[in-house]
Amino acid sequence: SQLAALEQSAARIAIGKLAVIVVGEHGVGKERFAERIHEMSPRRGSAFVRINCAAISEPLLEAEMFGVEQHNKPGLLELADGGTAFLSEVDQLPQGLQQKLLRVLEDASIRRTGSTRGRPIDVRYIASTDKDLNSEVEASRFRRDLYFRLAGASFTIPPLRDRRDEILPLAEQFVASAAGPLGRAFLFTEEAKQWLSSHAFPGNIRELRNACERAVLLATGAMIEEHHLSIDDPARRQSGQRFRSSPTIPPPPGIMAPTAADMPSQVRATVAELEKQRILEALERCAGNQTRAAEMLGISRRTLINRLDEYGIARPRKREE
Repeated sequence: SQLAALEQSAARIAIGKLAVIVVGEHGVGKERFAERIHEMSPRRGSAFVRINCAAISEPLLEAEMFGVEQHNKPGLLELADGGTAFLSEVDQLPQGLQQKLLRVLEDASIRRTGSTRGRPIDVRYIASTDKDLNSEVEASRFRRDLYFRLAGASFTIPPLRDRRDEILPLAEQFVASAAGPLGRAFLFTEEAKQWLSSHAFPGNIRELRNACERAVLLATGAMIEEHHLSIDDPARRQSGQRFRSSPTIPPPPGIMAPTAADMPSQVRATVAELEKQRILEALERCAGNQTRAAEMLGISRRTLINRLDEYGIARPRKREE
């Protein structure tokens, strides 16, 4: 597979300390790919520290990354000493922090906020982005010198729609993982397999995992059918049709919605809680940006807004970046 070929190249890069940039759409598995590089490296016994460069405002992010001397609080980069720091959505790093990060890479030491003393650190850096960083550099949104420091090696993860041969094995893996704790086992019907092979998966692996976990909860027998997976597939709706602002998820055409007898109340509650948690996680990762959160979840922005209303989640304002 394409991913296996990329991993073979990554295995050769992993043995050194070269910084790496992983590029790809939301949900393609950039973080997991970074984890594999760490696991294949001599640093695998040390920490793999995740830093989301878009999650919080600049002052808070600075304190999280670099630490605070006044409170004797080490930052995430300091905690990664001996291991790997994963800089998620590095293109969103504010300009001021780009300069501070560059200094850390050049000096191999870190100064906590409020301190004049540098602390030596030994860190391998892996950054991820869904942007073309060359274009970001040309537009003066990303420092050229920092880009060349981070781009020792670069890997582009193709979207799931370009890796059709991997979809069914991944789906079977996700179903087995979700069904195991329930003491159940499932198979896909032929119609479900056809849906998996033809769906565009704009949310990539994250959307596939969500669909499989939801299907495990919705299936009443041992077979996962197409409507268990495609329950909120906007591609099934007619072009131009308005999204319904309904407290329930609309079933696909020709499929009867599960009744109370089909779906026990505790299962319905579990489905709702699972979906609510996914929405909250996506909003957190996207700094409150609803359009990006919807893309990450593989649903339309209107559907996301309907879910926010349904679950009583306050409409967030996009946080400062």
